Amino acid sequence: MWFILLRAQLPPVEPLHIPVKLLIRSYRNRLVDYANLVGGAKPIPDCLQRLGYLEDDSPRWFECSYEQLRCPRSEERTELQFPIFPWPF
Repeated sequence: MWFILLRAQLPPVEPLHIPVKLLIRSYRNRLVDYANLVGGAKPIPDCLQRLGYLEDDSPRWFECSYEQLRCPRSEERTELQFPIFPWPF
């Protein structure tokens, strides 16, 4: 499911073979413990790798931060932010 959602928003690219930083921000009505937040987001880097945005999800190539914020159920969503995004669009 994540691949379909990400593919709809992010065009495939050729990897630049550089380390990438990512912030995954989860807006949810009911907050979860940190282990579930991180574990539930595991498919995201895998999908980003398939799309070419990550060389690999190993520590050499990928660093990720996770945040969660409370919001009304109707506004629940997950946002991805590349603090330093190397691809010009």
